[in-house]
Amino acid sequence: MRGTLKGSVLLVCDRCAEPFPFEIDTAFDAFEQLPDGEETDGEPRIRVENGRLELDMGAILWEEFALALPFKPLCGEDCKGVCPGCGANLNTGKCTCKPDEGDERLAVFRDLKIK
Repeated sequence: MRGTLKGSVLLVCDRCAEPFPFEIDTAFDAFEQLPDGEETDGEPRIRVENGRLELDMGAILWEEFALALPFKPLCGEDCKGVCPGCGANLNTGKCTCKPDEGDERLAVFRDLKIK
């Protein structure tokens, strides 16, 4: 069977944790083996019920939907994420955290220059 899956879903950005709409528009081409009476692994998508063949389109569409989702959803390629200190969304403005100066015991090495 061939088909197209279109729609919009609300995802959460992996960097800034803000929801954003994600458009899905994917074509698929699926092949399902007719049942031959032998046991198969998993739940069959085509089965014989009362002498008629039945196709579980919900399972096929769910699989295509899951494959269309991004592995790492981002609201945009330029998303700045959140501040690791205070958790402020850096896309909406700067945070008020002081920059980490590092360990005081290693301060002597900050001005070290290797020639």
